[in-house]
Order: sequence, then C-alpha cells, then structure tokens
Amino acid sequence: MTDTPVPERLKIKTVNEISKEDIRELTERFSDSETVVTLMMPMETAGAETRKNPIVFKNALNEACEKLEQAGGYSRPLKQQFREVDDLCENPVHEFWQHQEAGLLVFLDGNEDIRGYRLPVPIGPDVRIGKSPHLTPLHRFLNPVRRLVLVLDLNETRLFEATRWKVDEIELKDIPTSLEEAMRFDDPEKSLQFRSVSDSNLRGEGGGEAAFHGHGVTTETNRNRKKQRFFEMISADIAKHFPDRNTPLVILGPDAERARYREVNHYEHLSDDEIDLNPSHLEKAELHRHITDHVAKVEEAESSSALARLEDHVGTDTSKGATTVEEVVEAALGGRIETLFVRAGARQYGTVDLETFRTEPHDSAEEGDTELVAFATNQAAMTNASIRVLDDGATLPGDSPVAAILRY
Repeated sequence: MTDTPVPERLKIKTVNEISKEDIRELTERFSDSETVVTLMMPMETAGAETRKNPIVFKNALNEACEKLEQAGGYSRPLKQQFREVDDLCENPVHEFWQHQEAGLLVFLDGNEDIRGYRLPVPIGPDVRIGKSPHLTPLHRFLNPVRRLVLVLDLNETRLFEATRWKVDEIELKDIPTSLEEAMRFDDPEKSLQFRSVSDSNLRGEGGGEAAFHGHGVTTETNRNRKKQRFFEMISADIAKHFPDRNTPLVILGPDAERARYREVNHYEHLSDDEIDLNPSHLEKAELHRHITDHVAKVEEAESSSALARLEDHVGTDTSKGATTVEEVVEAALGGRIETLFVRAGARQYGTVDLETFRTEPHDSAEEGDTELVAFATNQAAMTNASIRVLDDGATLPGDSPVAAILRY
C-alpha cells in the first residue's frame, strides 16, 4: 500500500502555546465563511494503536456529513475538502497517522486552506457545525503558566523555559556551566575573588559590590568554596539570558545545591517552590517530564486559587463575579472579564444582540443560533482575559458551563 499524499491545502501545526494574535487571525480567516466544520478527535500517539486514528477521523467526517445533510446539504467546495482529507483514511499506516499528538483539531469551510492543530491533550470526539470555527480547544493554550527552571548540576548546569506542555532549553553564553569550567577562571591555589555584580542583576534597586576571599584551606573547605564561587558566577549573569524579568525562576537540584544557590541569588523573582531532584544521571525526556509535572501542579494550584476567589465574589461581591451565560457574554463583550472559567466540552446555544449585549439562551440549538460558550471565550481572549479550561467533571457556581471573575 502506497502513501496517499497529504493534501496540499491541509496545513497542520503542533500547538503547545498560542497567542491572542493567532486566535484573531483564525477568527478573521473564517469571518466570511458560510459554514465551518470543526472536527475534534482524540488521537493515539505510538505503536499499533495509531491504526485507530484514521478510523476516529473517518467517523468524525461521517458525523459531519450527516449533520450537514440534515441541515440542507453543503457546498461543492466543502465536499471537495471532505474528499481530500477522507483519502488519508484509506491507509492506516500512513506517516500522517503515525505522528500525532493526543488530540487533533481540524477546521473545514470549503475556502482556502484546511487548518489543523495537533494538541498535547485529548479532545472530543465531537463535531461542531456553525458560521465560525469552534476555538475553545485552543484557548487552553493562551497565556499558559510559565516558569524558568535552573537545573543545578555541578557537571552540566542548564536553564529551561517551561510550560506544562513544553520545555525549551535556553543556551547559556559567557557563563560557566560546570564546576570544572568555572575553576578555569579562578586559580584554586590563589585567593578566590568574587567580581562585582552588575547593578541590573541585583535584587531590587541600586545594586552594589560583593566580594569573597579565601586562602589556604582544607580540601573539603576549598571544594565548598569552589561550589560557592561557581554559583556566584551563575547568579551574577544568569538573568541576562531570561526572556523577561518577571517570570519566576525555579531551582532544580539536590538539597545542598539548592540551598547554596539561594544564598547567592540576585534574581528578584526566585520562586519559593523548588524541584527536589538530582539531575546528574537523568535522561533528557525524564528531566523534561519532572519539569512539566511541576509547572502543571503550579497551574492547577493557581486555578484552584482563582476558583476560590470566584466563589468568594459570588458569596460577598456579586459585582465581581458572573455565573450565568448571559452575564458572562455581556461582560465579555464589554471587555470586563479578568478570568474566565469554561468547562471543556460545554455548550449553550442562543442568540446575542451585539448592540444591546442582550443574550437569550435556548434549551436546544435553533436556526441562526450562536454557541454562546465559545462566543464568550473568544471575546474574552481578545481582551487579554485569563482563560482557564476546566475538565468535564469540574463544577462552577450554579452548575453553569461558564463563569468569570470581572475586572469591574
């Protein structure tokens, strides 16, 4: 069996993070569409199980066809797009199916290219038909919790930038990354001198001088001073490699190394959280897993804290909390949402008057309806709201599919 070529119009991206500009571009891309089909599917990522992927995709296509036929049919260009992607389903061992992430999101509208996104979390299976793409699966990756992670290893110290979905190593330039390399700068038989630390790398305002001197000492004491010097050199220059000066820095390493680094740290956003781990013999994948697990726990803790704030507002200051679809849509249109909570997979159909912001939910989808949860989420994303997508089992006040903490 030979591979069917991947359709030229099928543009697939792997997503671990997405920007507000990406969401805006997607919204504009489909703004003139008469019908947009959104396919959401869980995918298998390895082994023989990947043979299920084209079956899941085929089932989603068939469901979409049935819904379109029930709605009165669909255009010839959209049918052509269906045929293009359907051809891929004929070969279960096609390379396309062998290299998937946990979820696959595809948009078809019969115009231009076919947009697809590989996601690191399973989604669906679900099919949405409307006048706009269902972007909620992508909103999970807007403004993710981010941490810098400094891996303290005397043989190979490294710096990473991480979210719960992705770990990127940041190259350290002009900084010794091992104890041996650091000691090339300092003759151990002579006085150890700690050079001035630049003002920009000191905690707070002002800056200043720092100095360390050592003379004839025991082997163990000398080694400890070498370690101290090594970490001083890292701390003095590490911040110049940071993408910004606001992201918290987490230190990873054994107890002694973490404590020693804290003594010489000059970065004002060093996190109280640490990763207690000896990285010396860890494979890259395992190290990355420990880092992403840590960031995931931080994100979950922040979501729990935000939910507690929402519940406080609902109980004491209703002007700062919105717990019905109508309230959330109105706040989203007015740019008043600080944090939006949305249950994954939730949907609520109804109508929205864009002049009065009046929203009327319906018990079931009616002709001309808007999917209000996705509409509110997209509007909130465009005004820099923090979007927190909760698991299906999560509950919100009043059992609402969506809720929000308001700016005012």
